[in-house]
Amino acid sequence: MPTKSTILEELTKPLPKVVNHARPGANTTNPTWPDIGQWVEWTDFTAQKLRAQFRGIVDAEWTIRDNLYPRLSHWDTEFFDEDDAEHSIISRCIIPPVNAALSHALKRAKLDAAFDLNLGRAGRTYEDPSFDRRQKPDWALCSVDRKSTLSDGSFRYDNLLPGDSKLSNKWHSSWCQRSDLHPGYLQVWKDPVRQILSYCRHNRCRYGFLITDAELVVMRVTPMPTAESSVTTRQASQAEALAAHYRHISTSTTMSSLSSSLRDMSLDSSSSYRPTDLAEDGYIVEYRAIPWGNRGQQDLTVQLGLFYLAWLAGIGPNTLKFSYPSFDSCWPLLDGTFIHNTTGLALEKAVKLEYPDPAVERGPRWVETTDGQSVLTLKSVLTLDITHHQGRNYYYYLHDDGETQTPTLITAAFIIYDEENQLYGYFDSLVWKVGDPAEASTSSRRRRK
Repeated sequence: MPTKSTILEELTKPLPKVVNHARPGANTTNPTWPDIGQWVEWTDFTAQKLRAQFRGIVDAEWTIRDNLYPRLSHWDTEFFDEDDAEHSIISRCIIPPVNAALSHALKRAKLDAAFDLNLGRAGRTYEDPSFDRRQKPDWALCSVDRKSTLSDGSFRYDNLLPGDSKLSNKWHSSWCQRSDLHPGYLQVWKDPVRQILSYCRHNRCRYGFLITDAELVVMRVTPMPTAESSVTTRQASQAEALAAHYRHISTSTTMSSLSSSLRDMSLDSSSSYRPTDLAEDGYIVEYRAIPWGNRGQQDLTVQLGLFYLAWLAGIGPNTLKFSYPSFDSCWPLLDGTFIHNTTGLALEKAVKLEYPDPAVERGPRWVETTDGQSVLTLKSVLTLDITHHQGRNYYYYLHDDGETQTPTLITAAFIIYDEENQLYGYFDSLVWKVGDPAEASTSSRRRRK
């Protein structure tokens, strides 16, 4: 019989008590894995902050027609090795309710036509021929629209959220902080974290997780750039920042007002998720440890933590970068819709305005037209600061280098050139429109000196 519930109610129920009979032993290790530069608490990943962002989704009514949780006997809740724990406990009890919640949440947010997410085993994911198959992740978040075609014509899904399973008597997040343990435990603690870093670097994604029979540890990773990489990647990062952010424009209700060529430029392609080398000096790892025994709607539980993390990785911007915007910030799409920089959700009104990639080079760029005039490029305008002019409309603007310090608003009087599609257009507030408005004039064009 169907029952009325909510995501918050379902994913904060107590988990089954499990019995670990596994023998202690060593974890997988590899000297080529990235180093841990910093291990710091992820202060934004809390029950209060996440619920504030997802309240309209996790608190909304959910009609459940099937039982989300299987009946378990004592045979099902005891395990003797990692493989046993993965198949008997995690695959059966932990993952299915999270996937059901993701499906319901996408429908609630009216994103189910654009996204279809599923958390499961990693055997279905893309595999670089140079990557050691023995060190493939245990878990993967996949989306039907994110896949790679292999040389034989078959395909594999991209892994948007790599995860790995460990046993609590072989790894715990607190071992790095306990002075009462043998010094060798520090190295034992490092290897699984470095393993997740290798997965994130390989899949070029910023989120990952470790799950044991005692806790879920969610992570956001940030490469620490070398002096050379911070310079050479600026141009590529700017293009990727815009592409990742504008991927969400496909769900906009005003999409029909944009040219098809502009949509092609805006949408993020699967190629942007292909692994690339980042020159880094270790990684900053922000983490949140969620105990297996957590329960109740005021706290993060293992399943609720997985739900939030999967949403951030599958819907929000996820590309691995040298810097990320503030957790509760936003930036507009080409149709003027404000998109949250972390959750990827469309907002009714703007919160803190912050460019999606704070580390890249930003600013205006002018190109010369055939008649000798200089006009701003579309991509450069999209990186400019935004002002809420007189508390009414939002505008991109140019900083005035003169004595008045008065910003120059990018209004419809400015003719803007889309280099990629060779189109002229203008901005009506923050909305990009193709064409030449009646109010546009050559006074907005600048001659090169």
